[in-house]
Amino acid sequence: MRWLVLFAVAACGGDKAPPSSGSASAPSAPTAPSAIDAAVVPLPVAMGSDGLPLVCGDWKAAIDKLATCKELPQNARDSLLAVYKEASAGWGQLPADAKKNLAGVCHAGAESIVKGAKATCGW
Repeated sequence: MRWLVLFAVAACGGDKAPPSSGSASAPSAPTAPSAIDAAVVPLPVAMGSDGLPLVCGDWKAAIDKLATCKELPQNARDSLLAVYKEASAGWGQLPADAKKNLAGVCHAGAESIVKGAKATCGW
């Protein structure tokens, strides 16, 4: 969740210095956009017929596949399933704009499952 805090700070202008209290005689020179400014620009998100980002389906597919991994202890599989269920519980009630914002969360969830299970489960 640290990336979420970083994103929130960047979106609110947290990477910019406070205005100086010096004289206003010379306008400040424009600055080049920072990497964080570029990261705030929303990218197109592929949406499914359910109104959710397609990558959210990838997370669900990874969870379903994880259920078949006998090398991973059952309590670990149950825990990862519980995290997914908790995260996805209210997605259907979100407004369309908010659903688009789920892409990053879903991508991170799917990626963590695949990376974590790759070695253990032999994917």
